[in-house]
Amino acid sequence: MQDAAPRSSDGQLLFLMEMVNKMKETDAGSRIASVHNGSSLFTGDAGSGESNIRRHIIENDWLEAIVQQTFTDFNQFRTRVDQHLKTAKLRLGASEKNAILNAVSWYDPQAEKVIRKTEKLSGEKLEKLLKHLGCTESQLGDFGYYPTDKAGEYLTYEPCSDLRDSESIPLKDHIHRYFVAEVKPHIAEAWINLDSTKIGYEISFNKYFYRHKPLRSMEAVAADIVALEQQAEGLIADILGLDIAEVSGVEHG
Repeated sequence: MQDAAPRSSDGQLLFLMEMVNKMKETDAGSRIASVHNGSSLFTGDAGSGESNIRRHIIENDWLEAIVQQTFTDFNQFRTRVDQHLKTAKLRLGASEKNAILNAVSWYDPQAEKVIRKTEKLSGEKLEKLLKHLGCTESQLGDFGYYPTDKAGEYLTYEPCSDLRDSESIPLKDHIHRYFVAEVKPHIAEAWINLDSTKIGYEISFNKYFYRHKPLRSMEAVAADIVALEQQAEGLIADILGLDIAEVSGVEHG
């Protein structure tokens, strides 16, 4: 087989190669199903690793069908995967299931958010969470807990790693106040992951030791430039054994 190494960032084709490698050579044969976005069908020019992978599969008559599935809501995809696993009576571990879900990834700002978990919060559990976050029940949305129409029920969503960001907040400032004032007006969908908060210390040299010096006036700068020009003319005249007037063409008083 010719070069069949896809680019290292193409997790889909790497995952497909691993599945093909584990196909069993039996009389009954093997069948695998792999979920991809469209790029696996056309990425890579002729002779490239990606193209050779497709060539190897097709020329060995291993490609049975390509089925298009359109999802505007990734939660539908998750549900469909669960249904197929149940129908096929397959039991997968959490890591194996996540590998399938992560094989297809995209970001569409118009798409529905991917639900991570439905939380039931009330009584002592709710009070403990509010104390941990240092907020009120109405502020839980700023910490990633979004209320549903049912009392005491909240949704948490999967974060998008490409959009994750961090802020350096003065130690004396309050994180939630800073978030409401400086972040939320610009990114309404953002929330605070308080568990990832870290406290660090730095001493800003410029803040404590820098002393501002006023800029020199234009007149002073111009006078220095003229003086430097005259000095340069004097050096050239000395080297050539000439008068300054002969070098500059200007009489100096």
